[in-house]
Amino acid sequence: MNIQKILRILPVVAVCFIFSCENTTAERNEDDFSKRSNTQLEQTVIAEEKEGQIVFMNEEQLMSQLEHELTALQKPNVNITDVRIDTSVAVDDDRVTVLQLIGSSQNETVKISYVVMKENSKFYMASEETVLVCEGCRSGCSPRRKENGDGYCTACDYQAKKCTKTETLPAFTD
Repeated sequence: MNIQKILRILPVVAVCFIFSCENTTAERNEDDFSKRSNTQLEQTVIAEEKEGQIVFMNEEQLMSQLEHELTALQKPNVNITDVRIDTSVAVDDDRVTVLQLIGSSQNETVKISYVVMKENSKFYMASEETVLVCEGCRSGCSPRRKENGDGYCTACDYQAKKCTKTETLPAFTD
């Protein structure tokens, strides 16, 4: 084969290779999303309201799962030391009440949240909602939700600090 034929064929081979890689990546992403279901958590009671107090079923395991989620989001080495159920109104519609599980790091500069559902006195994870991480400062930078479920982080109370938002599908697996 002469060099001219090789130079003509090389771009065609390169284009085929690129498109085959993109298709493989797209298929892999679909597989990853199918594995990201938290159906098991949705069916599991994470907390219960007893005599006006919220009691977590297994607080240590829940904090460990939130830490796993942060690791999946490329935020390793964050220790969740506190979890709570937060009741707030939607950022864009104060007629809509939003329930969130919020986990916080010890210095409260990282907060991770999931929307939860309450049925009778029991709290469950809402699988159709996203994971929201707000990080950057201790005061402010709190997870909030819009009426449609999209996440929002409040601003830091101090102008010099910046709050960063990360939002994605849950990585919890069965």
